[in-house]
Amino acid sequence: MEVSQFATVEQDNSPSLLERKDRQPAVTLTADALGRPSESNPAQSDVAGNQPTSQQTVQPNSDEFTVKQNNAKTPQEALEWSEKNSESIIQDYISKNGNILDPDIVREVFKKIGYGGRNVPLYRIAEKYMTEKIYDRMLRDAKVKTIVFKTGVGGSGKTKATTNYDLTKKGIIFDSAFNAFSSLDAVIKKALDKTFTRQ
Repeated sequence: MEVSQFATVEQDNSPSLLERKDRQPAVTLTADALGRPSESNPAQSDVAGNQPTSQQTVQPNSDEFTVKQNNAKTPQEALEWSEKNSESIIQDYISKNGNILDPDIVREVFKKIGYGGRNVPLYRIAEKYMTEKIYDRMLRDAKVKTIVFKTGVGGSGKTKATTNYDLTKKGIIFDSAFNAFSSLDAVIKKALDKTFTRQ
């Protein structure tokens, strides 16, 4: 079903902050159907579309309860959680992603403390901190002293553009938007200081 079948679609400026889902730009649509929120189960609503009064109870010992209780409420809380768990985060990230460093993937670790794609600003400082820590570890442990930078805004096609290149033998592949030249210069300088070569 196309959105234009039930809504007016108008071209406008894109949002300043894109949502991300599975590393792809995403847009969340919400709607009411006959007075019923889109997430509701029609079988549980009465004829008038009213919601049932009973709600599902989360048991205190369930994973869902634990995650909700530990959700970061401020950027500082997210950063403190990162600092406290940095070593296990680094090891887990590298074991799963090898020589690829992508801040979008790094950010996924914050799902444990409430990251959901639409609240990126809350985790931006912690993401930057963890990306830097993982980068430092990769620079320290890399057996091949080459680094490839894949850069471009989200959805620009940098991943697809490099699919024909064999990057498996490179030391580090840093896949990031690098919104400022100063940010890119800083990570390049750090690699050069560790005797890496740019490619």
